[in-house]
Amino acid sequence: MSDVFKNVLIVIGVPPNRDGKPSNLMINRVRKAIQLNKKNNYSRIIFSGGPQHYLVPSSEIMRIMSLKFIPPHKIVVEKNSRDLLHNALFCWEIIKDHHPKTVTVLTSDWNLPRAKYIFRRAYKHMNVSLKFEACYDNVDFIEFSYLKIKEFLLLSKLKLFGIR
Repeated sequence: MSDVFKNVLIVIGVPPNRDGKPSNLMINRVRKAIQLNKKNNYSRIIFSGGPQHYLVPSSEIMRIMSLKFIPPHKIVVEKNSRDLLHNALFCWEIIKDHHPKTVTVLTSDWNLPRAKYIFRRAYKHMNVSLKFEACYDNVDFIEFSYLKIKEFLLLSKLKLFGIR
């Protein structure tokens, strides 16, 4: 077993603004990742997220944002995922041969139920302790309600037709 990946934090990407600048959601996730790393001293932090409506992957933007606070040798960038299922599968490809003891998934509070559903099913065959951390985003009530409803519908679709 490799101690290099003993305790892993996976930070789920979120798109930047259309101009390429970090969105508030992205800034909040990176801040929370930095706080969690100070508290838990992760052996590796995987920023996961491919390009969305901007050419640079969200994971690369998050990596750059975190460089002053997280040692570069701890950071791994997963640049290909386009959705939450991809995040889970592509990160598993990165860590599977290292047999981590603990994997913590960081995402927004409104995204947490679907993240738990997907990651628990995708990682159930691994002998790993799976944890989840919520990042509380400062979005207004209408946007939060929209995000919660959207996530509910996506999770319902998964339960009906997707991962079992």
